Amino acid sequence: MLLLLLLLVPTAHGAATWHFSGNLSCPMDAFTYRIQVWEDDWFTDDLLTSQDEIISYFPHSYKIDAQDTDDGFDLGGMFEIYLAIYHNCNPQGNWKVVWHDCGSYPINVGDVTQTQNVELYNQGEIVLQLPK
Repeated sequence: MLLLLLLLVPTAHGAATWHFSGNLSCPMDAFTYRIQVWEDDWFTDDLLTSQDEIISYFPHSYKIDAQDTDDGFDLGGMFEIYLAIYHNCNPQGNWKVVWHDCGSYPINVGDVTQTQNVELYNQGEIVLQLPK
């Protein structure tokens, strides 16, 4: 039955490239961060790109690019994009992750450039280990 359901759900194909940049709000002189771009899917989310750790010095900004061509099983025909921002911008220096919604885009959106500022100071869930 599950196999039949999977065959009935359409797969969505297109081409999209995102160029995200903006400010990371953190009052500290320096901190470290790592950004991943994800596409939200029904079963498992797709990692589109992942940066190495970056040491940021005030003023803090970021830039990351990602691309996707296949939304997998999708009834809405949209890419749902979010950032996972791992950072230690907090008084304790703990690693935390902030999930930042970047919006939904039609499968054939093409090239997207957006500026999105993100508040990081002491925000997010504590993580014990950074993803590989």
